[in-house]
Amino acid sequence: MTNKDFENLNDREFDMLLEDIIEEPSASDMPQDINPWRKAMNRVLWGTGLTTLTLNFLKLDTILPAIGLVLLILGYRTLRNENGWFKAAYIISTVRAVWFCISTFFQSTVLMEESGVATFLAVGTYIWLIPAFISLLALRNGIRAVQRKAGLPAHGGTGLLIWYLIILLLAFINFEGFALWILIIAYCFILRGLYKLSKELTEAGYTVSTSSVKVTDRAVAISFVSILLVVITAGYLFFNHYPMQWTPAETTRSEQAKDIAEDLIELGFPETVLQDMTDEEILACEGATFVLVQNRDYDIEQNRGIGTQEEIDGGKRALITPDQGTAHLRFTFIGVKFGDEREHWKLIHHFEWLTDIDFCGTEAIQMWPSDRSGGWSRSADVTGRLLYEKNGTTHISDYHSLGEVSYQKTGILADMLGQYDNHDVFATFSLPSDGARQRGYVMYDILEMQDGYIVDSWFNYIHQKHQLQFPVKTAKEFEMTSSYGDGAAFQLIHAALQFTTHGEIPGLI
Repeated sequence: MTNKDFENLNDREFDMLLEDIIEEPSASDMPQDINPWRKAMNRVLWGTGLTTLTLNFLKLDTILPAIGLVLLILGYRTLRNENGWFKAAYIISTVRAVWFCISTFFQSTVLMEESGVATFLAVGTYIWLIPAFISLLALRNGIRAVQRKAGLPAHGGTGLLIWYLIILLLAFINFEGFALWILIIAYCFILRGLYKLSKELTEAGYTVSTSSVKVTDRAVAISFVSILLVVITAGYLFFNHYPMQWTPAETTRSEQAKDIAEDLIELGFPETVLQDMTDEEILACEGATFVLVQNRDYDIEQNRGIGTQEEIDGGKRALITPDQGTAHLRFTFIGVKFGDEREHWKLIHHFEWLTDIDFCGTEAIQMWPSDRSGGWSRSADVTGRLLYEKNGTTHISDYHSLGEVSYQKTGILADMLGQYDNHDVFATFSLPSDGARQRGYVMYDILEMQDGYIVDSWFNYIHQKHQLQFPVKTAKEFEMTSSYGDGAAFQLIHAALQFTTHGEIPGLI
């Protein structure tokens, strides 16, 4: 419009022109990306979806809920001044994010194996079902309050509450079946319905009044991600090992222990193993009449034993020759026979690391003692200890835990093959990387109950190869599950002491 056109306008036309210039566009005419109501509701609906349904693969059960919590916080932060329901949902989402950080920290540590921590997290998970339901109720009621404020009939949102209650009921009864897929599809339609409700309010011209904030949305998201990274890193760095009580070893021997040790060496008992045993353990070998020894070195990189080549299954090589591999780990298994009327043996399983290696987490020994066959009985509990060398001094420690564990194996294989009760002896421990000759042993006594049974004592060593795993599992937890995905972090080495006891001379199998 030119200056001449302005001169020809009368007063009424000029006033109408000014009104057109200063008139603000309605909310329905605003692009979606700058309409605060539409943008906030989209975040809330996406966040609700990502935090309600989880995908248990590729770590999506952690990644997607984390993204969902950020979206919920940002969405409700914009809406919190609209009504009390949205404000309550904002508070619940914020506290829920705090709990998520706490649980993520514990999942980054070996503390998850402790019964108190596991119970705390399990109870917390169940308690959070109530706030989660209240958050969905607040979403429904908050939308209805906005509908009334915009002059629309209050409706919608009830289906989400009913759906959630059905899911809780099915979870408590451990329901599995095709009906779950129907519920997932129904959930998608429910969220689609809520999206339509949000769109109706946008088209009706409803918008929210935005207030100035000191912290931007980007800063909120970056802060949440940074906190998660900090707690995960702290867990990996400071809580990835068992707390072991290492002390300098006593080097003196009693005269009686020395005499018995000499007798054992004459029978063929390895002197290096005797040096690691306590006086009490050596004295318990008094009266030994025969010693049987089995040695085996292992290359952990090739996951095979080192020794003479053996043919198995028509040509499969079971061992590698010394010039083809490196001896990283040595097993020395010993059977000590006593001159009792019935067969009485002390079985000793000893391991020693022969090369420098970084121990990045936890180790474990799983034992299948010979008494499980029914032909033998254990006369005492399994005992043992750990040792290593540093600066010319031998340091010793008890195992972090040592004893029988009853459990049901879980994981993919257990789901396919079925669960059954296991009763195994586990020794758990962590070894220092700044020493040498990290080693340890376990021992127990067996008494013959029936003739004809061989001695069949298994010693399964679980070694952690690297630290990168989430959630963190200990070596013991790895062996108590049958999940494929954790195999990259752990290595399982099977070994056994097997021999016959009847005949003139007991013989290895």
